[in-house]
Order: sequence, then C-alpha cells, then structure tokens
Amino acid sequence: MWDGFAGAWDASPCCCRLLRDQDKLGGVGLTWWDDLGDARLDEATRAALLAGLKEESAGRSVDELAAERDAAIIRILASRRVS
Repeated sequence: MWDGFAGAWDASPCCCRLLRDQDKLGGVGLTWWDDLGDARLDEATRAALLAGLKEESAGRSVDELAAERDAAIIRILASRRVS
C-alpha cells in the first residue's frame, strides 16, 4: 500500500514520516499520537491519511511540493521581518 506514494515521505515530514517510522519512534511517537485523543494509527487511519495526501498532492512531484513548501516558508519569514 505504501510503495505507490513513497515520494511523499520527503514532501510531508510531519505526517508521512510518522507513518513510515512509527515503529522506530517507539514510545515518543505513541505519546505524540496519544495527544490526539482517541485516534489510532490503524490501517483504516493510515489509508485515510494516505488518500488525503494523494488528493492534496494532485499529481505534483515531490520537487514541486517541496518548492511550494519552501516558497510558503519564505513568505512567512518575510512577513515577520521587522524593518
């Protein structure tokens, strides 16, 4: 299931890396997930998250998504600059 959208791992570190590395995170990852309340990272939740990522990426490459992310960060930082 994960192989078809492997490129997204680099584009969305927060969500995708949590999904990919959940076994490596151990207790820390579980405490982060527990902060969400009653949510569980089961197959149904993973499938829903992956479907949402596919929809949001809308066929854009990892490079395109990264460029959009970087441009947004630059806009945010520029808006916070004090003259």
